Amino acid sequence: MTQTGPIRAAVFDIGMVLLRFDFSITLKKIEGRCKAGPDQIPVMLWGSGLVDAYDRGRIATDEFARKASTVIGYDGTTEEFIGHWVDIFTPVDSMIARARRWKERGMPLYLLSNTCESHIEFFTARYDLFRMFDGAVYSCRAGLMKPEKAIYEKLLREHALEASATVFIDDREENVRAARELGIRAVQYEDETGLADALRGWGLD
Repeated sequence: MTQTGPIRAAVFDIGMVLLRFDFSITLKKIEGRCKAGPDQIPVMLWGSGLVDAYDRGRIATDEFARKASTVIGYDGTTEEFIGHWVDIFTPVDSMIARARRWKERGMPLYLLSNTCESHIEFFTARYDLFRMFDGAVYSCRAGLMKPEKAIYEKLLREHALEASATVFIDDREENVRAARELGIRAVQYEDETGLADALRGWGLD
């Protein structure tokens, strides 16, 4: 069904939309200090369930760092581990410029992201772009993750957003699909040209 009418609010994912991230940066920094081999580290970390638990807010930062270090045999401190865990981001300039344009035109901006507490603390301190957002729903604070229906409902409810008047940009197809099922005008960000074409149909640039 074709959706018409004005867009009154915009929701952005963070990872690979506003900020690119690369966990290989972390792995390169810690691999020489781990009992696990370089190829084993990501398998052991993500396979342990610790990353998912941390992103869902089920464990705190210190506990995550301590348990993750034990799993891979990392010999540094928890502070060192988290320092390596968070410094993985680079800005996506075209997307940030788009968000600024929309904000300058008076459009409310929101964030919807699967992320952990230490990443939130890091990127909100490092990048001033986050000051222009009017609100956020983070998985680690909501106890929910995209593409679970409840996290989108929480976003709409807490920020009084009308689904059909809200545009949502995310890099993952399953997250976009879940948003569309609730009537949100969601678009997958794969490249700038494709995104621009999709937004143009709704009168956005």
